[in-house]
This record gives sequence, C-alpha cells and structure tokens, in this order.
Amino acid sequence: MRPGSLDDVAGLAEDLAALAPPASWFVERPSGVHAHAFAQPGDEPDRVRVVFLVHPGDRRVQAQLIVPTGTTLRDPLDGARFGDDAGVVAVPIGPRDARMLIVDQ
Repeated sequence: MRPGSLDDVAGLAEDLAALAPPASWFVERPSGVHAHAFAQPGDEPDRVRVVFLVHPGDRRVQAQLIVPTGTTLRDPLDGARFGDDAGVVAVPIGPRDARMLIVDQ
C-alpha cells in the first residue's frame, strides 16, 4: 500500500483490491502449498494451460485449489484426473513434492 492511501479512500480501495488474490488459480488451503498457473504465449490471459502445485511441507496434504467452475485437471505422469466441485479442486500432494497438472476445460 502507498503511505498516503489512508487519506485517499478511493486510493485505499484500489490498494486493497490489488492485495486480493486472483479470482481463481490459488490454493485456498492448506497454507504453504503454492499454485503457479501458466498460459501459452499468445493465448488470452485467462486461458491457463498448466498448473504446478508445490508443497515444501513435511506431510502429505489435500490441497484445495480455487479454479474456474467446470475445470478438470489431469496429472500427465500418473493419469489422475481431478474435477472441480463448485470451483474447488482437491488434489493430494506429498511432502516436499510438486505436481504438474494439465488443464482440460
């Protein structure tokens, strides 16, 4: 936030909106698991093609990834498929692991 934004209500609203997570493609829980979404060059920015989930923690978790409704993810290494439930996809991920997920919309 800018130092003077508390005196500028419209500026404060813009600064706070910039801090909000994007509408999709982020891990809701657990904390510590990170999502990195990528689009193909030349595609519209909202057309994500692949998502990497990265988990540096010490135990297996179920990551809750926020996605656009109707999204299906596929792990190209083991063939596992994950569909969304009202814009949330649950993906298991092991300790100190990363998963590459292809977006099949």
